[in-house]
Amino acid sequence: MKILSLIQAGIGAALLSLTLSTSALPAPAAPGDADTYDQREIMTKANELFGATTEGLARAVERVFAEKGRPNAYITGQEGSRAVVVGLRYGTGDLFIADMIKIKRIVWALRSYVGDDRLLTREAMIKGGRLSPDQQRKFVVSSGRIDAMWKLVKDEARLVGGPSPLTTAIDTANAVYFSEFLPLHDSVVEDLAAGRPVNISQREWLELSTPGQDSIFAIGKAAFSMASSHAIAQLAEAERNFYIAMSFAMLFTSVGILTAFYVFKGVVQPITKITNTMRLVAEGHLEREIPFEHRVDEIGFLARALRVFRDSDLEKRRLQVDKDTAEAANHAKSEFLANMSHELRTPLNAILGFSEVIKSQMFGPLSGRYRSYAADIFNSGNHLLELINEILDLSKLEAGKLELHEEDVNLAAALEACMQLVEPHAQSTQIRLTAAFDDDIALVRVDPRRFRQIVLNLLSNAVKFTRDGGQVCVSTFQKNGDLILTFADTGIGMAPEEIPKAMASFGQVDSKISRRHEGTGLGLPLTKHLVELHGGTLTVESEVNVGTTVTITLPSERIVATPRAAAVG
Repeated sequence: MKILSLIQAGIGAALLSLTLSTSALPAPAAPGDADTYDQREIMTKANELFGATTEGLARAVERVFAEKGRPNAYITGQEGSRAVVVGLRYGTGDLFIADMIKIKRIVWALRSYVGDDRLLTREAMIKGGRLSPDQQRKFVVSSGRIDAMWKLVKDEARLVGGPSPLTTAIDTANAVYFSEFLPLHDSVVEDLAAGRPVNISQREWLELSTPGQDSIFAIGKAAFSMASSHAIAQLAEAERNFYIAMSFAMLFTSVGILTAFYVFKGVVQPITKITNTMRLVAEGHLEREIPFEHRVDEIGFLARALRVFRDSDLEKRRLQVDKDTAEAANHAKSEFLANMSHELRTPLNAILGFSEVIKSQMFGPLSGRYRSYAADIFNSGNHLLELINEILDLSKLEAGKLELHEEDVNLAAALEACMQLVEPHAQSTQIRLTAAFDDDIALVRVDPRRFRQIVLNLLSNAVKFTRDGGQVCVSTFQKNGDLILTFADTGIGMAPEEIPKAMASFGQVDSKISRRHEGTGLGLPLTKHLVELHGGTLTVESEVNVGTTVTITLPSERIVATPRAAAVG
């Protein structure tokens, strides 16, 4: 607070110097004062250091005096207004400056009265003749004012302590004006009052009165000079304290910046990172590690507490996953038993029924009809065998016990053989089978039996779920060196959300017992497992009432020969 007070005092001193530099200038009758340059230099220095101006303050002078009930009796003009404002606002902070302002105001009023008296005497000399009663009254009033103001000047100077420059100026004014010039002035007024001629010309009167007027003005200059010196000293002290305050401010700012940097690096960043990690954990990324667990402060304690929370939530989720898995397995088992009971009972009933017919020779000796029944028995038994084989294969795949027996297989020949097997079923429903094979691919390295199983499963599904008159297309090509096989149909298709269900073991989009299409829901999952066993991938794209496209991607090392290489071999 002391530093701020000193700075304010310095600013006040600077404004005082600026104000005095303008208000102390003489009237237009005495321009070019010798101290004007120094006064303006002080004003410029104050503006450079503090941007100090009194323009706004000067505009409020009339209102200030009206509120205080102190009419501006002695100060006139913009310069005087500035002096009053500075005296009211800053003078109370420094008694010496306030006293100098007060003396200068009194001297300014005294100089104004002396000038008025000088002008009044000159006008009477020009007019000539005896002074009128009104003129005599004006001279009396003017003399009284001058004496009163002069007494105030001496009293104020005595109260201040009588500084040497100010005392010298007062003594000089007392000698030049009141001791030398005032008797001459009184003699001239007496002659004019008696109507006697005055033996002094107007020019001589002005020359004789000027030294006394200048000596009075010198008192104000002395007060100004002493106030300016004091203000400069205060300004220097304020400048020094200002730089000290700025140094402390920079120190505190640096400490604040370092503290903020430490808080940001040591607290904000770790908490932000921990928050982001917990957000990922909340989104399901339970494997994320909680950072800063090694710290021994509150951040480390928070991280360890959150880890306990994460682990607890992780355990709960694991239990929920296990529960959901068990429920899904139980549901799949139930659906499997329901489906399998239907799938197994139908061919077994056919086997039993037709076997009974043959056994009892209900229709007589064996004939073509018996042979047809025998064929039905064979087909039903074969279907039952395929179902059992699929179940066994899936069990082996899930247990990791299914092994491949790879050979070099002619890709086109293998695909055409499978298409011929499903051709009769396709023709019965007027479904057209088409193929588009890449001629640059000849031999591939696969397990022949499993590869045939993959292709037959996909072709059978495509034909089974394609409406009459539809189309199934098989194509092969290379992409980035890999072997691509696509099986596209124009069947009933599936919604995107139904594809994961179709890819799950025993999963069927239509799981009703009365569904239109037979099957256990093992074909597509089994096919996917077999493709992955070959190091490939299987993807399904489908749209309801548009069709389904199954894409198999096998790695480039599965392609072992081109047609030319195969012919040479």
